[in-house]
Amino acid sequence: MLAPSIVIVIVNDISYYQFGQARVPLIFSLTACLPLVSVTIGTMKKIRLITYPQSLVQADQLLDYADVLVFGQAGLAIRMPASFSREDQARLVALAHDRGKQAVIAVNGLLHNAQIEALADYLPYLREIQADAVLTGDPGLIQVMREAGLDIPVVWDTQTLNTSAASLNFWADQGAVAAVVSNELTGAELRDLLCQLTIPAWLQLYGAVGLQHSLRPYVSNYGCHFGLPDLTAGPGQPLYLSEPNKPDARYPLYEDASGSHIFQAEDLNLLPLLDQLVHMGIHCWSLNSLFLEENTYLDIVALCRQAATALEQGRWTCDLAADLTSKVRALHPAQRPLGLGFFPLDPRDIS
Repeated sequence: MLAPSIVIVIVNDISYYQFGQARVPLIFSLTACLPLVSVTIGTMKKIRLITYPQSLVQADQLLDYADVLVFGQAGLAIRMPASFSREDQARLVALAHDRGKQAVIAVNGLLHNAQIEALADYLPYLREIQADAVLTGDPGLIQVMREAGLDIPVVWDTQTLNTSAASLNFWADQGAVAAVVSNELTGAELRDLLCQLTIPAWLQLYGAVGLQHSLRPYVSNYGCHFGLPDLTAGPGQPLYLSEPNKPDARYPLYEDASGSHIFQAEDLNLLPLLDQLVHMGIHCWSLNSLFLEENTYLDIVALCRQAATALEQGRWTCDLAADLTSKVRALHPAQRPLGLGFFPLDPRDIS
């Protein structure tokens, strides 16, 4: 049930949460997915924060608040804030386990034959260092593990393509222990997916949202064409794209060994909707660290842990939601707008 201080108003037959002068659409029945929620205040399932460390030192600090570290190495993992050597991956796994937390290795790149062949050596190493799971969306990786007799759990992640419960349940039958659901689902679509999903869902709560990935080196090609051989763009200093019909929208772009990565013009912040997400059965919140300073990301993760604890203890109110949202906005880079993404949209209005 909702915390007593949350106010619901109805305008033109649409229900909203009221946060001071702001309103957030309440676009689903709170009882629709209750069988998936375990369950009432006081016995609520623990909320898990999934984080992406930018360094070994920061990883140790993140574990004060986070439950899962996700990291990888260049060439096999994409859209990670840092690339860690095998030795550092072993250190991160040990660090997480020493704190009673989990370490998930990202192997979520577009794997060509050369990368698939490299997995024959890499995956046994991940088993040796006792990685808790691999994050991937490539069936070839699962086949390599089967052929090698490896039993590393899989978190299934095909990014924006994870829009169907039937597809995700298929991969659950193949051994996936969790799935990253698309952040291009509306709240109504997400509710319908979760009511049928048989494994835990990871949902991005905060941060930059991937829009496109290509193996083509867009930045290098642009620099070559316009006589700018020194033009570069990395996660710490991206370039920005715009389009003629949206001149004010700025899409971050950077290039690395895996190709070019373009992101949505608006970063995601679902913090105002956390109680809705919990009622829907989402207890695994992913917090993206791309384009952030290390200390800024750490502070935002701490605020999200404060929110999670309040929900777990039945202390979530609209005032607390507004306060934490305001603090996240104050920490977030001023040049990067924040929004609710697809969540409040009507599926019929998306084209």
